[in-house]
Amino acid sequence: MLNEWSSFCGSLIGSTLAALIAIFVMSRTNKANKSIASRNERIEFTNNIMTITAEFCALVVQAYTEDNKKRNLELGRNEQVADIGLYNGPINNSELLISEIVKRIDVLIFKTEIMFDANEEFCNESISFTEMKKDSLSGIPQPIFDDRLYKFRKRIAGDIRDYIGK
Repeated sequence: MLNEWSSFCGSLIGSTLAALIAIFVMSRTNKANKSIASRNERIEFTNNIMTITAEFCALVVQAYTEDNKKRNLELGRNEQVADIGLYNGPINNSELLISEIVKRIDVLIFKTEIMFDANEEFCNESISFTEMKKDSLSGIPQPIFDDRLYKFRKRIAGDIRDYIGK
């Protein structure tokens, strides 16, 4: 009878230990899977931010270039008007193009605002996007614009690195 009880206790202890080990391993696997899923969500979010930022930067450069062309044409038009009294220049085309670019920029700013509002962990850079839009249409010198755009891109890249590393 003692042999039967010792066999029963051994089986009970062995199966209990096996169950506890299985639960522990399952718990660790679940934590690891949640961590991987969270990281993948962060990467997907930041990929969207990078795509929008790249498109935004291209549009801002295009707006800056067109705005400078328009300013130069206006200067030329003012000189021509003074010389001839007439001007048939493409300023209206530049203004239309700038208007279209600004609309696309505004859509991207709106998208980033929605994304940042939906994800409170990521640093809200929508103010920086708006500042870059203003800079692109302000007529600032090229080196200053290039420097501000560079710093903007670096700030977004740093925020993305920090966010993924969390």
